Amino acid sequence: MLRSILCCCVLVLQPQIGLGTELEQGIVYYQSGKVDQALGVWKTLSKQGDAGAQLLLGTHFYHHKKYKQAATYFDKAAQSGNADAQFQLALLYDKGLGVEKNLQIAARLYTAAARQGLASAQNSLATLYANGLGVDKDLAQAVKWYLRAAKQQHNGAQLNLARMHMEGKGVMKSEAQALLWLKKSAKNGNKIAQRMLAKAYDAGWLNLPRDPKKAQYWHEKAATP
Repeated sequence: MLRSILCCCVLVLQPQIGLGTELEQGIVYYQSGKVDQALGVWKTLSKQGDAGAQLLLGTHFYHHKKYKQAATYFDKAAQSGNADAQFQLALLYDKGLGVEKNLQIAARLYTAAARQGLASAQNSLATLYANGLGVDKDLAQAVKWYLRAAKQQHNGAQLNLARMHMEGKGVMKSEAQALLWLKKSAKNGNKIAQRMLAKAYDAGWLNLPRDPKKAQYWHEKAATP
């Protein structure tokens, strides 16, 4: 599980990694089970200010539930402007893991990452605005950031945007727009959206014609791991 998560970090860092670099060698060590050697390489690079190594170290410690150490490395990378590290550190402040819970700091970090185009940060920042957590409640700002993330195919943001349209929060109430984003979220694998879409076809909700076959299809999709 952890190695697959590290692989995601590798994809993020690929533009920074050249063949034969020390950072890549650490990744090779990690993927082959030589974790201590990988950590040794990354710690050396971290001392040299390598944000990629700091992100990988933070990720390693986070998924071993060593949150204080994770926060230390995410903070180092975040200070270098690494959007993924800013987002991960924001999550720690949001949840109070390894650091004292502080939604104002979380909001600032989400904002920094969101402005760099990170969809997960945009979705999280929108949720803070929608609920007035760490920032003043601002439904228009919530919609703005949900939309930016949704356009990047973030299925959680697509679902959240659908809900904003359903309830008329920050936008005019629109069943057509709600359905549009609900379908996008469901097609992108969001289980909650799939269940909601199934119920919509069951009940003829959101101006959909009742359709037992489509309802069954989405019920089955939602039940699939």
